[in-house]
Amino acid sequence: MSLYSRIYASTLVVVLAILTLIPSTNAEHLTQADFASSISKGLWLVEFYSPYCPHCKRFAPTWDKVAKEKAPLEGISGFTMAQVNCIAQGDLCNSNQVTGYPQVILFKEGEKIEEYSGDRTPDDLSSWIDKRVADYAQSSTSASSSTSSTTLNPNGEVLILTPETFDKGLSEGPIFVKFYAPWCGHCKKLAPVWTELATKAKGRVNIAEVNCEQYGALCKTQNVDGYPMLFFYHAGQKVDFRGQRKIESLEQFVLRAVAPGVQSITAEEVDSVLKKESVFFLVLYTYSTPQLYLDDIEEAAKPLLGTPVVYKSRNPDIFKKFDVDPADGPALIVIKDHETKPFSVLPLSAQTTVPILGAFFQHHRIPTLQQLTAENFPDVMKHPAKPLVVLAAFDMENMPKTQLGEEIEKLTSVAKRWQTSAVRLTDTRPTIFVWMDGDRWSKWLKSMYGIKREDMPTVVIVDHSRLLYYDADAGKARLQLERESIFAALESAYLGLLRPKHSENFVERTMRSMNDRMEYVGSSAWAHPFVTAGIVIGFLSGSLWLIRRLVNDDLPAGSYQSTRHHQWKPSHRLD
Repeated sequence: MSLYSRIYASTLVVVLAILTLIPSTNAEHLTQADFASSISKGLWLVEFYSPYCPHCKRFAPTWDKVAKEKAPLEGISGFTMAQVNCIAQGDLCNSNQVTGYPQVILFKEGEKIEEYSGDRTPDDLSSWIDKRVADYAQSSTSASSSTSSTTLNPNGEVLILTPETFDKGLSEGPIFVKFYAPWCGHCKKLAPVWTELATKAKGRVNIAEVNCEQYGALCKTQNVDGYPMLFFYHAGQKVDFRGQRKIESLEQFVLRAVAPGVQSITAEEVDSVLKKESVFFLVLYTYSTPQLYLDDIEEAAKPLLGTPVVYKSRNPDIFKKFDVDPADGPALIVIKDHETKPFSVLPLSAQTTVPILGAFFQHHRIPTLQQLTAENFPDVMKHPAKPLVVLAAFDMENMPKTQLGEEIEKLTSVAKRWQTSAVRLTDTRPTIFVWMDGDRWSKWLKSMYGIKREDMPTVVIVDHSRLLYYDADAGKARLQLERESIFAALESAYLGLLRPKHSENFVERTMRSMNDRMEYVGSSAWAHPFVTAGIVIGFLSGSLWLIRRLVNDDLPAGSYQSTRHHQWKPSHRLD
């Protein structure tokens, strides 16, 4: 063997020997040149080691296994594992006060926050990392959450609104307005509660009132048709509050309505939310998700006014909880009926615009099945998407509780099956399933849908936006509380194959039509006063001209007519 060959072979052996001393892992290797810039963003766990250190060699398999396991966290939570070879990067290790090998240090946004001192086993290291990643994800989302303004309602007092100050009051932020009349008994009873609400809502939301006896025109423009009426205005939305007028209910409504549109949630809070909320939305996003996506969701969630709640998280444990794969990208999911399986999933992308998000929120905000009451009537029957409502009526006074429970459970199953079915009809309106206390609402059910006590339990399909309903299928058989009957009727109704019945008789429909036309004319006149004045003046002028013309035409022959020079002369008309 030649001298050069021997030198080459010896060099190769030395290089291979050195390489065997360096742990082979999935973690990044940092140097003096890229260390500061790399760890400046996100959460970094860095092992400072020496290739000659026996402890480092024994720790290498553990580090390698955990690094492989946690590699997906970089995209989800911004967590990265890296290494620094202190033999090659001595100055870097000295600047980080490395005094022994291996030394594992956690950095957050470039700052050293903690040193790992647990057992050097895969399970212990993995558990320690999971806890720190969860804490980091929560702290990041909490820091980005918006906070409510403290300039609202600074004195905790009720604002008195007038036509001159009404628009300004609405423009300053969320405001809860009571429209009342001084002589109204219910208004007098609510007055001290309203004052107390203003005190409790200090610094969070404006509480105001309008005297409709004094400012009737203003109340009319706000569609006030009774006293008191409570309207909540926020983010361009107007919500008619129909809940209980107790201080607890009012305060809860206000606090929920002014809470951040999207709230952070921890893994520990998920179970309690699942038990408490029959429906809620959850944004599952990753560390690399563009902020624009979250901003759009925040904007689209404003009309919900906190009902239902929209949560967000990038915690890997929550991804697992709801069986969502982070590799599929960020997603908006809806959870219903206290189940962990998502009811529906909307992947987030640059094409997921605010209108698309808003439509998703509105389509899925209603629980699978709920009892229809005076409080939620506007949300259901006056839903902006104009849904078909499957309404079941039960005679709760005479029905055994066990039977009622069975019927409700059966209807819930029907609702789930319909709403999760793959059938996609041309009519994209949602379907809402509700049930009512037929004993309490017997008069209303009879007047609207012809339902009598002896008919219960029974079901009808309601199109409240048009005051129509269906109580029979295409074969004119009365609807039954069975899946086949309800499904067949729904499909036929959406396809326009069923003939509906009117909730009003002919006289009521005629009167309502006339009233709607008069209200339209009145609102148009109020909205366009100058145009209205011009039309009135034009009409009066035209009427006077026509009357004058008719009078002149009726003058007998030989009579006198006025000329432009105010002289009188005989008429030359022959008639």
